Amino acid sequence: MSNNTPETCTICNEPVKDFEIIGDRVYCKAHASGLFASIPPLWHAQSAATAVLIILAGVLAFANATATTSDLVRLIFSITTAFSPLLTWLIILFLMSLRRQMTISTQVITISAISMLVAAAISRPFLYQFVGLQEWLTAANPINRFVAHITIESSIHVLVLYAILRFAIWRSEQFVRVNDGYVYALAAGWSYASMLTGLDSLDIGGYTILEGNLRILTQISAYVSVSLVIGLFIGRNRFIDMQPYYLPAGVLIATGLLGSLLYAATELNRIPLNLSSDGFSPWPGFVVNLIGLLITTSVVSTLSRRFNRSWQARQGAA
Repeated sequence: MSNNTPETCTICNEPVKDFEIIGDRVYCKAHASGLFASIPPLWHAQSAATAVLIILAGVLAFANATATTSDLVRLIFSITTAFSPLLTWLIILFLMSLRRQMTISTQVITISAISMLVAAAISRPFLYQFVGLQEWLTAANPINRFVAHITIESSIHVLVLYAILRFAIWRSEQFVRVNDGYVYALAAGWSYASMLTGLDSLDIGGYTILEGNLRILTQISAYVSVSLVIGLFIGRNRFIDMQPYYLPAGVLIATGLLGSLLYAATELNRIPLNLSSDGFSPWPGFVVNLIGLLITTSVVSTLSRRFNRSWQARQGAA
């Protein structure tokens, strides 16, 4: 579309006379052409990091039967378990983007660093020291624990993750594609979860080889699942005029999902299955959260492809 009166591009904020209107937003030709571009390295990285979660679970099961249980060994296992999936995700993301000659902004590293800092300096002190959530959950009955997981714990984590993206990347010129919402949300989610679980393990000098470290993998799966949902809503809302309730609805869905997964992660492990010496097992919570991550990844990636094809078809028809 051409107009004698310049319009301002939504992404670069430059005045342009030759522009396109997509989703009631104005874009210059350069940014309009790549707005719905797919990012295959993102899903390669996500698959690789998820595979690492599964491999680590197997390694922990084997090590539990063979490794010594000194404090140093436990701490090494816990830190490795907390940060290996994140490092895998980052490495595969950038390696695959180089192989495909695609551009992944270094803002991913910035978002990762900010998320870890926020987890360490804001989320943990607020929930653990100010609110005293862990002590309260331990003493509460199952119904109250479920309510607290959703209304307190998960709502705080989801709002923090959303705030990181909203204030650190929302108006950046490095946020140029709808699918960048997934990139930055997952960078925040993997990093946030790694720092939370890593610091938890440092506080006690390392978790037990199997039970404790499976808890790390379980929680990481929950946070990453929610990050996918946040990325879905934030990516679309950034570039397309959606209904006013769209983004709040996304936050509510993410909060409900995270609360349910965190609740399942603890409550299912309280069921006596006689798979260990005390009759309880750390596996049910991990399996449910891993399945939740796999389902969320599959659903979100499918919705992403359909959404991109739909809008690309509209552009072609126009």
